[in-house]
Amino acid sequence: MTLTPSSSLIQAWCDAIDLDRKELTCMPALPDMQPFKLRYDKLVIAVGAYSNTFGIPGVEQHGFFLKEISHAQKIRAKIIECFEMASEPNTPDDVKWRLLSFAVVGGGPTGVEFSAELHDFIKDDLSRLYPTLMDKVTLTVYDVGSKILSTFDASLADYAARKFAREGIKIRTKTYIKRVEKNKLILADGSEEPFGVLVWSTGLTATPLIRELGAARSRDNRLVVDEYLRVLRRVHDSGAAAEAPHADTPAAATTTKDKPAPISDSPAASTSKDKPATIAAKDAPSPPTASRDVYTPIPSVYALGDCASLLHLSLPATAQVASQQGTYLRKHLNKLPTLPAPTSPTYTSSFSALPKFEYSHMGSMVYVGGWKAIMDATSSPTDTHPATTGEKGTQAPSRLPRALRGRLAWFVWRSAYLVKSVSLRNMVLIPASWLFSFLFGRDTSRF
Repeated sequence: MTLTPSSSLIQAWCDAIDLDRKELTCMPALPDMQPFKLRYDKLVIAVGAYSNTFGIPGVEQHGFFLKEISHAQKIRAKIIECFEMASEPNTPDDVKWRLLSFAVVGGGPTGVEFSAELHDFIKDDLSRLYPTLMDKVTLTVYDVGSKILSTFDASLADYAARKFAREGIKIRTKTYIKRVEKNKLILADGSEEPFGVLVWSTGLTATPLIRELGAARSRDNRLVVDEYLRVLRRVHDSGAAAEAPHADTPAAATTTKDKPAPISDSPAASTSKDKPATIAAKDAPSPPTASRDVYTPIPSVYALGDCASLLHLSLPATAQVASQQGTYLRKHLNKLPTLPAPTSPTYTSSFSALPKFEYSHMGSMVYVGGWKAIMDATSSPTDTHPATTGEKGTQAPSRLPRALRGRLAWFVWRSAYLVKSVSLRNMVLIPASWLFSFLFGRDTSRF
């Protein structure tokens, strides 16, 4: 990241947002520092989301999430530790089987891709260090659905399942997890499944900051934004007046048709990037009802990424969505100063003429192991938001081939990661790392 002389970077946790006073309450990320307050003129909320446990007991205590760099480092260290413990001469065979049982909960893109990478790591690298343990290694993917990768084209999902079966990766679908205890999963049918490492990848849920913000939230608990990515507040039409428009928020109200209310403010609602693997449909919250809702933009507040959802279109919580939203919002905010004065009669029309956010789906890609991948551009993973009126949002069609599998898809997958690297430095370091791993294997040292 490069900062200009007029900009600054503050590493801190944002604990609260006062929308009326336009003020943030922050806690420094460094130790032994005092909280401070920070005022804003324009606020962009891009805090992401937390991993979703769906209230399953024991997940946070005994499982690993796969959301941050620190998570990946801890998982890597634990995997190597399990092999080291299993290689000890006084370790009983039953303990070896348990230590080398790896469980991945969640059959969506993240869970599948992690399983494929873990299989490659064990097969290509750890097998050279622990050859006598390979017959005791098991890798199992658990999902509540009838198949893995349910959002992908059926032929591609079947290809991934067959690839996993050939590699010895077990897939257990229609499996509900009741709770997690130390070193074992307790399934809904009462059976127990031991594990050495548990990776939980069943989707996302809102952070406490988003839950406590006085703004409209979707049924999956994301902030509701309009086509300009402005955060919306909901007021009922039954006597409640919409707020007066702010200078930078003309067209202060967005209304829905006479259907069930599109937003649920229940904190129990949750969002899932990957299909939930541990919650039954009967546990899903019921949407509230109302005759008519009115939405008004909150002055000077925007949101993007995993914590935001368009009013009439539910976009997936992926990097390409956040990247396109970030690019759009940068251009949008830079155009605001060029508009006429807010008191000008032409301000509203000038603002309405600004481009609206348009999502261009570039396809969904998943690595399935052995230098093979799948890419699905047959249809967008977007859909009408389950709690909205059914009106379609704006989305451009994909410009990529409709479906790819195998080595060609792997090449496109790797190329996409490289092209989307943040800096030229990364574009040099990443392929250098790939080449080093290809020639000498992955790093298996403990640190």
